[in-house]
Amino acid sequence: MIPYIIITLIIVIILSRSIKVTADQERFAVIALGQFKKLKGPGLLFKFFWSEVEWVKLRLGDSGELVSPEFGRFQDKDIPVVVGASTKVGSLIKIIGFEENKIVAHLDSEQRRAYVCEKCGHENVI
Repeated sequence: MIPYIIITLIIVIILSRSIKVTADQERFAVIALGQFKKLKGPGLLFKFFWSEVEWVKLRLGDSGELVSPEFGRFQDKDIPVVVGASTKVGSLIKIIGFEENKIVAHLDSEQRRAYVCEKCGHENVI
């Protein structure tokens, strides 16, 4: 009886750490060996917790920086984006939608950057 309870408990723990759920306005960016592979979601997804692949959750309205005409940096990861022609490299962009394996973004109207103060650790917005 006890071995069945232990085995069931282990299976429940593995499944609870492997199941990811995303809403319609969210996606996971799959990063393998430091490079973007694809966007996953929305819905019920399975990720084995022992895999080396990193999943970064992105939501509509998240801000990032345009690092090249084809890539934006969100949460320190470079992800392919589609932006308007008038957007310059280095501009802040905001996620407004998702295509198959690209983020649709536009120029962030606020254009405010946040940084952490080295002396005291509080966040400043410029």
